[in-house]
Amino acid sequence: PAIRREVQAFQPLSLTQAVHLAKLKEEKFADRAPIPAKSFQQSTNVGSATLTFKSTISVALAKPHTLIKRLTPDELQDRRDKGLCYN
Repeated sequence: PAIRREVQAFQPLSLTQAVHLAKLKEEKFADRAPIPAKSFQQSTNVGSATLTFKSTISVALAKPHTLIKRLTPDELQDRRDKGLCYN
């Protein structure tokens, strides 16, 4: 629905324009940082019965783990001697 409103605001003259705008808006929404999910608990008292709603929404953000190997001073010198000075 949000993308539809954004596209309609531009009043595209053709289906091709509408599709192009929709793709741009999808990319825009995908580039936004995800909003951290909140956990909430709500209690509602109805007469003598108590209803409890508990909802937890979790967003998994996987970050790749890059292993960095620290070179010893001897390894660094060996690389320098070989002309490999980018470490």
